[in-house]
Amino acid sequence: MTAAGLSEEEVRRLLPEMRRLFLEKLEGTLDRERMLLLPGVVELLERQAERHDRAVALLTGNWEPGARTKLSRFDLNRFFDFGAFGCDGFDRAELPPVALERAEARLGRRFAPAEVLIIGDTLHDVTCARAHGIPCLAVATGYAPAGELRAAGADWVAADLPEALELIDWL
Repeated sequence: MTAAGLSEEEVRRLLPEMRRLFLEKLEGTLDRERMLLLPGVVELLERQAERHDRAVALLTGNWEPGARTKLSRFDLNRFFDFGAFGCDGFDRAELPPVALERAEARLGRRFAPAEVLIIGDTLHDVTCARAHGIPCLAVATGYAPAGELRAAGADWVAADLPEALELIDWL
């Protein structure tokens, strides 16, 4: 909205009403039959959930109610007990500290950035990881080409989620 010329102050003032309208429309328009679940998502999440040496959290620019609504269409909420969402910060780069704080509260220990891995498919994901010294595995699922993700500073780039899973198992 700021890119469209609105001031940050105006955006913050309008956000509650915009969220309400967006979530109302989202609930009525999401159709599981037309939504795309990328190959490998469930396997990746299931394999990470089985590991006792890892915790899985969701960090997304989506507002939590919208993210939960989208995830519910494929029963994916079960993998994410905590995380950080677009409603937790104005900029994606504000979210990693929120997620780390929630991880500490949930799991009873503090995590150093080097112990965390952000997996994402956008330049926003890479830049928010870089802003906090968190390693990033970028997946070129179509939102950004592999070269752009690499140039943005991703530590690893995978062509798809099955390749990302191989890398995660190695890490």
